[in-house]
Amino acid sequence: MDKQESVLWHLKTLDEIKEKLSVDTERGLSTKEVAERQVSFGLNELPRGKEKHWWQMFFSQFINPLIFILLIAAGLTLWIAVHESKAGHSGSLELYADTLVITLAVLINVLIGFWQEFRSNNLFEKLEKLVNIKAQVKRGGGLKEVDSKELVPGDIILLHAGVKVPADARIIEAKNIETNEALLTGEFMPVKKEVADLDEKTDLAERVNMVHAGTVIEKGDGVALVVATGEHTELGEIAKLTASVEEEKTPLQKRLEGLSKKISWIVVFFAAVIVAVGLFERAGSFSELAREDVTEMFTLAVAVAVAAIPEGLPAAMSVVLAVASQRILSKKGLVKTLLGAEILGSTSVICTDKTGTLTEGKMKVEDLKHTDKAHNAGFALAFANEAMIMEGGEISGESTDKAKLQYFIDNGGDLEKALDEMPRIATLPFDSDSKYIASFHNSEGGTKVFVTGAPEELLEISTKSDAEKKKIQGEIDELASSGYRLIGLAERVLEDSAKTDFEDSESLRKEIKNLVYTGTAIIGDPIRSDVSESLQTAREAGIRIIMITGDHKLTALSIGDKLGFRNTEKSILEGSELDKMSAEELANIIGDVDIISRASPKHKMQIIEALRLKEEVVAMTGDGVNDAPALKNADIGVALGTGMDVTKEASDLVLMNDSFTTISEAIRQGRIAFDNIRKVSIFVISNAFTEIMLVLTALILRLPLPITAVQILWANLVEDGLPAIALAFEPGEEDIMKRKPFKRKEPILDRLGMYIIGIVGIFSNLILVGLFLWLVWAGYPTQYIQTVIFAAVATDTLIYVFSVKRLHKSIFHSSITNNKYLIMGIVVGMLLMFSSVYVPALNTLLSTVPLDMFGISLALGSGIVRLLFIELTKWVMRRGGLFHRATGGNPEIKPAIN
Repeated sequence: MDKQESVLWHLKTLDEIKEKLSVDTERGLSTKEVAERQVSFGLNELPRGKEKHWWQMFFSQFINPLIFILLIAAGLTLWIAVHESKAGHSGSLELYADTLVITLAVLINVLIGFWQEFRSNNLFEKLEKLVNIKAQVKRGGGLKEVDSKELVPGDIILLHAGVKVPADARIIEAKNIETNEALLTGEFMPVKKEVADLDEKTDLAERVNMVHAGTVIEKGDGVALVVATGEHTELGEIAKLTASVEEEKTPLQKRLEGLSKKISWIVVFFAAVIVAVGLFERAGSFSELAREDVTEMFTLAVAVAVAAIPEGLPAAMSVVLAVASQRILSKKGLVKTLLGAEILGSTSVICTDKTGTLTEGKMKVEDLKHTDKAHNAGFALAFANEAMIMEGGEISGESTDKAKLQYFIDNGGDLEKALDEMPRIATLPFDSDSKYIASFHNSEGGTKVFVTGAPEELLEISTKSDAEKKKIQGEIDELASSGYRLIGLAERVLEDSAKTDFEDSESLRKEIKNLVYTGTAIIGDPIRSDVSESLQTAREAGIRIIMITGDHKLTALSIGDKLGFRNTEKSILEGSELDKMSAEELANIIGDVDIISRASPKHKMQIIEALRLKEEVVAMTGDGVNDAPALKNADIGVALGTGMDVTKEASDLVLMNDSFTTISEAIRQGRIAFDNIRKVSIFVISNAFTEIMLVLTALILRLPLPITAVQILWANLVEDGLPAIALAFEPGEEDIMKRKPFKRKEPILDRLGMYIIGIVGIFSNLILVGLFLWLVWAGYPTQYIQTVIFAAVATDTLIYVFSVKRLHKSIFHSSITNNKYLIMGIVVGMLLMFSSVYVPALNTLLSTVPLDMFGISLALGSGIVRLLFIELTKWVMRRGGLFHRATGGNPEIKPAIN
C-alpha cells in the first residue's frame, strides 16, 4: 500500500486486514515501518481547509467599505491633481498631497489590520500544538505513548474509558467497550463494540466491529487495529466538507461592530451635511459651484468621516483578546477560543476539584492499615487499577491509580509476572456511582476478584462483623480528618464462576459482594504551595470558591480548613444529600456551601443548574470522561492538562499545570481584557466628533476651514493608530482583582465611559472650537491657524491617553510608564506631529507652517485641558460613589479612591 484506499474495513475479516496492512498484531509495527508509512500516508491530521497565506490576509484588508471610500477619494484627488498639473499649476508635491496622504491612510489601516490577523493566526497555531491528544500504541513488542498525529494504518492502539479514539480502527480485543458516536451519527446512546465479522454492508451506527476517530470510549477497554487516518477517516470526510466554514463572531465582537455601525451612520450623515452646507456657503447657491469647491468639500467630508468612524475598534478588540490569551498561556493556561478570554472576566463562582488542582496531585501510598495480608493487599492495588506501564517503565494513568501501582512495584511487585500467574479475565472500570474498580483473575484457588474503592463502601459489603466495621470506620475517620485520601482494598473467591458472564458488566457487578476487606491504603497529596494566596486573591475579587471532591467528608474538611473554607454544618454537603434535592432546593442553600464531598460528575451538573438559578457565571473544573457534560454546560469549562482527551475537548480553558493558581490568573487576565476593550472604545470614540464640530462651525459662520482634509487624515493616523493598539497591552489596574465580577451582559461603555465620551468630549471640543474662533478674531493667518488646530487635534489624544489608561485611579496616583508599547506609540506620534510642523517637505505636503512657541503651547495646552477634564470627571464620579456602586455595595470590596 502506498496510499490509503477507500475500503469497507468492517466487511473484511481480521486476517484479511492484517495481511493487507502487513502487521503482526502481537508486536505491532517496527520503528522503520512507522517511518515509511508516515512518508506514504502522511500525518494523522484532519484537513484544515485552505491555508490562508500572508498575502491573502493582506489583500483581504481592502474588503472594507471604508477602505473603498478612501480609495475612491484617492482616485478622485489623483485625477484632479493630474488635470491641475496639465493646466500648468506649479508645485507638483502640493497638488498630489491629498492623494499621497489618503494612500498612506489606506496603507496604514491595512497594515494594522494585517498585523493583527497575522499575529492572531500564528498565536492560535501555536496554541493548537500545545494540547496534543496522546495514543497508547503497541510498537516493536512494547507499549508506547505517542502523539496521535504520528499514528499510521497498521498501528495497534489500546482503548479505555475516557479516551478519544484517534483514528478509524478495527476492534481486535474488546472488554465491555461502549462508545459515544454522537459526533458522527447524532445518536447519544452508547454503542457496544465487539470482535466480530460482518457479512453485509451496514450503516455507520451499526458497525459494531469498528471504532472511529473523534468518538469517545465511555466504558470498557480493548485493543484495535488502525485502518484509516487523517482525512481518510469518517470524521475526515466530514471535515473536508466543513473545513472552509468560518467561526461565528463572539457576542462582544457583535456588540462592538453594532456600536461602530451606529457611529458610522451618524458620521456619514454629518459628512453629507458638511458637503451640502459647505457648497451652499461657498457658492451662495447650488447653481454657482466651482470645481475646486466640489473637490475640496468632498475630500473634506471623506476625511472627516474616516477620522470619526472607529473602523479600528473590532481589530483592536481582537488584539486585546489575543494578548489576554497569550498572557494566560504564559501562566500555563490554554484558552481555546477568544470567547473564553472574554467570559473569564465575568466569572463569579469557581467550582474546583481538590485533587491535582488545590493539591499537587502527586499521589503516594504512604502506608497500609487494617491488613495482615500485605501480599494480597498489594495484588489488589496492582490489579484493580487502570494505570499501565509504558515502554521504559513509565507509568501512565490517573494519579491515584499510578500511586497504587507504584506502591506495588516499590515493594518488590512485578506486574507482568503477577499477570502471568493470575491472568486477568475481565475488569469493571471505576464507576462514580459504585465508587470502586474490580479486576477478575484466574488463580490456583479459583476465580478471584480484587477490588479497590471508597473504604466505607467496601466495608459495608464486606464479611467483617459489625464491631469490626465500627472499629475500622472510626480509624478511617481519624485518618481522613488528618487530610489523607483513603482507598479500601478487598478481594473474594467466586463460589461458582461458571455462572458468571464475564462479558457482561451487570453480571460482574453482582459478584461484588461478601468481600474480604484486606486493608486501607493511606495516600498523601500535599496542598500546592501557591494555592492559599490564589484562593485569597479570588475571594477578594468577589468570586466564590466551591471545592468539589470525591473524598471522605472529614478529608475534605481537613483540606478545606487549611485553605480557608468555612467549617460549619451548613458549609459542607455530601453527594448523597444532593441526590435528595431538587435544583431549586439546592439553589436556596448553595450560597452557604463551600465544600461538597463524595461528589460524582452528575452532582456537578446539579451544582451548575442551581448556580444558574442564582444568575451566577460558573467556572467548573474536571478531568474525567464523566466530567465532560458539566464542563460543556458551565459558562467556563476548565479541564486539567492531565485529564481525559474528551474533557479537554469540552472545555474552554485547559490548565497545563493543573493548578488553581492558573484559573485565578486567567480570570485576572479576562478582567484586564474587558477593561482594555473599554479603554480602547472610550479612547477611539471620544475623539470621533472633534473634526465634525470644527468644520461645521467654520462653514456655518462662513470662516476659513480650521483644518484641511489632508491634515485630518494625517492626524487620524497619528492619534488613532499606535496608541489605540498599544492600549491592548495595558498590564491591568492594581485593583482589578478587588472589584466584583463583571455582569454577564456588562455594557462596553459604562456610565464613566459615557461621561468621558459625552460631557468631556463636548466640552473639550468646544474649547478647541473656541481656540479656533479666538485665533480668527485675533487676526492670525489662515495657514497658521490651521497648523495650530491640526497640531492640537494630532496631539491631544497623545496626551489624554494617559488618563484613559487608568479609568479607576487618578493619573497622579498611577504609573504612566508601565506599558512600553504605549510609550513607544506616544514617542512616535509626537515625532510625527513635530515633523509635520517643522520638516519642509511635510510643510508642503500638509500645507502647514512652522509654529512659534506660542502656537506649540496652544496645541499642547488643548491636550492638557482635555486630560484635566477627564481627571475631573473621574474625581467627581469617585466622590459621587459610582465606583462603589459598581462593586454592588460589598463592604469587603473597596473601590480605588484617590
